[in-house]
Amino acid sequence: MPTPKLFDFGTDVSPLPVLQAGFVAKGLKTWDTMDGGGYQFNLYFQNAKVAQVTQGGRGGDTNLCWDFSAKGARAKKVEAAKAKLSEIAAATDPVPFNDSTLDVDEEWLMEALMEGSPLATKCKKFVVFQGAQDEAGSYRTLKCAYDDGAKAFLAKKYPDAAILNDILAS
Repeated sequence: MPTPKLFDFGTDVSPLPVLQAGFVAKGLKTWDTMDGGGYQFNLYFQNAKVAQVTQGGRGGDTNLCWDFSAKGARAKKVEAAKAKLSEIAAATDPVPFNDSTLDVDEEWLMEALMEGSPLATKCKKFVVFQGAQDEAGSYRTLKCAYDDGAKAFLAKKYPDAAILNDILAS
């Protein structure tokens, strides 16, 4: 199977490694603030709630409140989620900033996940893709199942498209 083309979310850090690892943001709430906006969501890893994530939108840190009250198998998922998120952060390339670079941490990955989760959810009912000429952060949708017919249509009309459904399935 060929490697799927890259999908450009238009963000400093791509949410794809986090989404592909099995992380999902559920119950996302956003609000406007003078510093740009805040958000809150429940973080799930492999179908288990492992943390609550809050960014107050006032210039402070993003808070990952891990569920340390979890017992048994869910407690193991919390620990696995923490380890996986740290692994992804360590493997993510630093982001250019002025004449230097900034290391990516778990908080930055949560920001990326917050941006990417709505599109990942959209893939359940739509085909989500980017044409070769589309700007970073923009995307197109087909309101249909991602089946052989949709694949044939995209291969013919948008042969260079980056198809998010394919990328998330890989």
